[in-house]
Amino acid sequence: MKKVWIPLVIVAVLVGAYFVSSAVFAARAQKELAALKAKGFPVTPADLAARYGSGLNPTGRMLNDAAAQIDKSLRMSMVDIETSKVRTDPAAVSALLNDKAGVIATLVAVADSPAARFLLKYEDGFSARLPEILPTIPTFTTLLRIKARMLAQSGKPDSAMLMLRSAVRMADIMGEPCLIHLLAGVVGFDSTCALIGRIAPSASPASRAMVAKELARLDLRGLLVRAIASEVVMTEATMARQGAPSADGRESAILYLRIGPLRNGGRAIALGIAGRSLAAAALPWYKGHFEAESIEKIVSGPSLYAKVAGIATPNINVFYNRIERITARRDMTLLGLAALDFRARTGRLPATLNEVNNSPPSDPFTGKPFTYKPDARGFTIYSVGSDQTDNSGDPAKNIVFTAGT
Repeated sequence: MKKVWIPLVIVAVLVGAYFVSSAVFAARAQKELAALKAKGFPVTPADLAARYGSGLNPTGRMLNDAAAQIDKSLRMSMVDIETSKVRTDPAAVSALLNDKAGVIATLVAVADSPAARFLLKYEDGFSARLPEILPTIPTFTTLLRIKARMLAQSGKPDSAMLMLRSAVRMADIMGEPCLIHLLAGVVGFDSTCALIGRIAPSASPASRAMVAKELARLDLRGLLVRAIASEVVMTEATMARQGAPSADGRESAILYLRIGPLRNGGRAIALGIAGRSLAAAALPWYKGHFEAESIEKIVSGPSLYAKVAGIATPNINVFYNRIERITARRDMTLLGLAALDFRARTGRLPATLNEVNNSPPSDPFTGKPFTYKPDARGFTIYSVGSDQTDNSGDPAKNIVFTAGT
């Protein structure tokens, strides 16, 4: 009799453990969802749709039309064109700019338009035409910078600044809150700010103010928070629906997530890490930086927990570091523009940054003031960067903004 009962008991225990563990993880996931909702974050696709809406708006149509005029070969060659052909083959670059004059005009108009939306279907995992647009966003900003360089070389710095204002706008042109939008939007932001430093000294105060206004309106922390929050929703929706076949009868995309404990455990882990990531994004940058790094260590470890977390959780640390860096770039560029305006008013550069701002923004990597070095040729403002090592403003090691005479 024992030989019969022992296997039955083992099976019963395993079945009980299966359902109990699944229920425990499901309850934990619901608790994490409730905590996020209590803090005002969206937790379902319906929440995202209600908050951000859906549907192709005029700005989205403008960008769609502009993207259709940029083919893959041009996207692949834009960096080479900017870094070499502007100097070595200006005739070919001028021909390119003339050919894409309509695209450039659209991008300038977009700078005064609402954020773009692209008929995203939140309930279907953001399925839309958006993937056709995303690879083109960095090309748009590069095209605007090339136009700015050519205008500056022809003695039209104010017109060049108009192009750079539009390039800055590309950083948050997307109205949909996805991490991938955020990544595409900030590509080339460093180069845009560096070019502002080169052209701004010869531009008028009015054109500098135009660019400064565009930089100041960037809500970089808000972009990061809404992107993380949207990933929470889509990860949760994807994980939760793995428990049943899709509406068209196909099997789940990730078959092992049909197993209740694994599915609910993955949900609980992902939601818990997402909550920590959102909390990190609300901290001062230099404090949140360490929290983001500790989260990255969790999801990159060798344990089973880490493997599940790595699958279920986007790499927040990469995006946090990118936004922290462009926050430094943006703030230093704003201070640099203010210093140029100070010189235009007084005939001299400020001795310290406090002369242009009573409470200047601090270096996001340390919470301490940026370093400011005026000299006979102009000035340099720099951040120590993520390694927090002061390399005297070495552009290869620190994050640097420079403006000449």
